[in-house]
Amino acid sequence: MRLFLRYLRPHWAAVLVAMLLSAGSQSILMLDPLLLRMLVDRYATQSGRLSERQFLTGTAILLGAMLAAAFGAWILKNLNFVVVRSLAQRVSNQMYKAAVRQSLELPYSVLEDQRTGEITSSHQLLRGDVDRFISLFIELLFAQLVGVVFAMVYASLLTWVFGAAFVIFAGVVAGVSVISSRRLKPIENTIVARTTELAGSTVETLRNLELVKSLGLAQQELSRLDVNAEQILDLQLLKIRKVRSVAFVQGIFVNLARAALLFILLYFLFTQRITVGQFFSVLLYSYLVLSPMQELGPVINQFRQTEASIERFARFMEHPLEARPRNPATLGPLQAIKFHDVSFQHQGSVSPAVDEVSFHAARGETVAFVGPTGCGKTTLVKLVVGLYAPRSGTIEYNEIDSSRVDPDRLRERVGLVTQDTQLFSGSVRDNLRFVRPDATDAECLEVLRQAAALSFLERVPGGLDARLGEGGVKISGGERQRIAIARALLRRPELLIFDEATSSLDSLTEDEVSQTIRQITAGRRTIAILIAHRLSTVIYADRIYVLNRGRIVEQGWHEDLLGQHGLYASLWRQQTVGPATAPTRSAEHSGAARRSTG
Repeated sequence: MRLFLRYLRPHWAAVLVAMLLSAGSQSILMLDPLLLRMLVDRYATQSGRLSERQFLTGTAILLGAMLAAAFGAWILKNLNFVVVRSLAQRVSNQMYKAAVRQSLELPYSVLEDQRTGEITSSHQLLRGDVDRFISLFIELLFAQLVGVVFAMVYASLLTWVFGAAFVIFAGVVAGVSVISSRRLKPIENTIVARTTELAGSTVETLRNLELVKSLGLAQQELSRLDVNAEQILDLQLLKIRKVRSVAFVQGIFVNLARAALLFILLYFLFTQRITVGQFFSVLLYSYLVLSPMQELGPVINQFRQTEASIERFARFMEHPLEARPRNPATLGPLQAIKFHDVSFQHQGSVSPAVDEVSFHAARGETVAFVGPTGCGKTTLVKLVVGLYAPRSGTIEYNEIDSSRVDPDRLRERVGLVTQDTQLFSGSVRDNLRFVRPDATDAECLEVLRQAAALSFLERVPGGLDARLGEGGVKISGGERQRIAIARALLRRPELLIFDEATSSLDSLTEDEVSQTIRQITAGRRTIAILIAHRLSTVIYADRIYVLNRGRIVEQGWHEDLLGQHGLYASLWRQQTVGPATAPTRSAEHSGAARRSTG
């Protein structure tokens, strides 16, 4: 819980005010038994010594004092409620923002191994648990502690026996509660882990809802999620049984303590060591102190739940952040990128994804990387933009080593269009302004024109205000790609990357988008890097690098590579002519006929 205290420490003034208000409210409430004692000893049992007028006057004053105390305690309690809830919200929100900030600043290689739903669910659980724990601790646990101290001091002033009894009985009940609750911690840890896992699975299913519903897999997914939900339910029911067993044990000790204290009080009353008013005041204090201790169960349960969330949060915060230079070099306008024998291997992989790759690209040039699936093209893109750090070799931007470059300053210069276009559920304008919030409508329309997307905008109602749906589900693949291209252009990038930007499109749309890319890169105002599986999109590049198993095996112009009769030429023949062994329709039909008659 040290990490929790670190976030609580800056709010020490609010904590102090909340505790003072809680102590004030509880102390005023604890005046009731004392005033009752005065009513009984000074007036109710003095019928032969006081006149009726004296009785009525004194009783009215003390009853008025009891009402004033109750009203004052109510005011302080409401003020305390506002302060405590504000404090809880501020601390939980600060920890939540720290968790989100950590998520965004972690190395990409760490995050790509975790599910988005699990991360967000863990952050939300942390926020809720911290909020509830702070509220319960100050409003219930601290107030109860103040009550114990008040009752102990009052009882000790009567006789040390009563004070000792309060201390012993309260200590025993609290100790039993803490010891019994230790069995809840492993259950809470498991519940937190399973809950975040269920959230991750649910988010994955909803993100792939089109696939799930198209293939009729809704019931299958419901069954899979139900299994996880039932496991969490079993754990929750087990926790309920454990909590009730703790409460049962607490109840036994509370009632035993109250019975023992009542016996002591009766004995002292019988031997006339205390008055009737003192008897009732101490008896009421026993109810005010010991009865609420039965409510320690929810506080301890919330503590264990919060402890599990904070431990998970602490482990998450221990991940080292993305490496950044202490004194980053001034990059200036991006003029050139160079790779010198760069290698990178994914964690758990047996072979490098990129192996001793060297290439260069200057401003105004278009370079392309092609090759079969799994040859390292996408990994290369992540190395270019600094999402991965090379295991060996060096990457230079403007002759400056990547280790001396602030990755955020570099990425501000990048325009990226990927195969899986990432669009948001807002409007066209919202999606474009995501990369440049200050862009005007005129600038948005201009980049849409450059991306050949204005015709789409004219067909949909609302223009720039047209809603795209989550992930752009309301528009076609080609339209999504054109909006992604327009968004990349809106940044005015110095490095423009197209990562398999046409691989998921039909041939007609691919030709249209490829033409758009060709017109954009022909301006020679940026460094353009094309990653492609389909070679028809890169034939106009200044240099083409052919990758195979992470290595550059060929490089040159399109015509030069065809003349080398190597891997590039083989891929070109497959994509333009088709495999020589592809059977004809008549041959397939004849074979099927032979099999049916064989």
